[in-house]
Amino acid sequence: MIHARLSLAALAATCLFLLSSCLDYEEDMIIHKDLSGEVISTITLPDSLISSYSKVGPEFDEAKLRARFDALSGVKLLNYSKSNDRRPVVKLHISFSSLEKLNEALAANKPAGILGGEFTVSKADGKTSIVRKLGVGEPISDLPQQNWVQYKTHFDGKIANTNSGFYDQANSDVRYRFKLTEILANQPTQETVLARALPWKWIFICLVVIAAAAYYGWELTKKKKVVVNPQPLHATRAAAVTPPGATPQAAPAPAPAPAPPSAGPQRPAGPPRPQRPGPPQNPGPGPSGPSAS
Repeated sequence: MIHARLSLAALAATCLFLLSSCLDYEEDMIIHKDLSGEVISTITLPDSLISSYSKVGPEFDEAKLRARFDALSGVKLLNYSKSNDRRPVVKLHISFSSLEKLNEALAANKPAGILGGEFTVSKADGKTSIVRKLGVGEPISDLPQQNWVQYKTHFDGKIANTNSGFYDQANSDVRYRFKLTEILANQPTQETVLARALPWKWIFICLVVIAAAAYYGWELTKKKKVVVNPQPLHATRAAAVTPPGATPQAAPAPAPAPAPPSAGPQRPAGPPRPQRPGPPQNPGPGPSGPSAS
């Protein structure tokens, strides 16, 4: 897919390799949740191809490739390596800011669309569908029958559905393998549907808040259930000095307060007053006595 971002002549040269000799192309891609990603493209070809096409080798020089990638928007060449053995291996590590930018790089070079294809992204019911259609470019020579192209794509998310026959559910990887003739004749698609990701961060925060509220609510309820009987200060002091095992004695009742003095001054007490004599009393007749004459 992203190998096509080799840009301009390099992109066309890659397809020329694949369409003109016995070589294999492998692609290992990662697509993040925001649809940015990275890809490592590995192209293996015999040295006979380099000698047959004098213009092909220079197109894969690191300096030229980096200059072309610098002119692209949203696509960068992160790393480059090339072996010099009998079967040279070119490995490119590329990043892209979005699938839209990747499509723009592929559309700029028609031959690159054969292997890179075209991406279509749609969203519905909280799911993201990514469809990659291969073989949309223009071939530049006859297709050999023995060439194979392999794709491996890893998604940062849960895969809900895919048409891949090699689906690694545990690692969220999908793989495809095609012949070059099949890609151009049938224009196969790589279809993957990503399930909506749960907001685990906010779910965790909500659980922490709920747990904290439940704990403090339980503590408050427990405090309300405790009954406290207030005691006078002297009783509290008596209880504090009571030896262990002794029966506490009730504190004596406090003495009544003295009556307040009267507001006015008191007169001093004088001598007792004499008793006034009463009227004389007539004695009654006695039982015996002389009668008056």
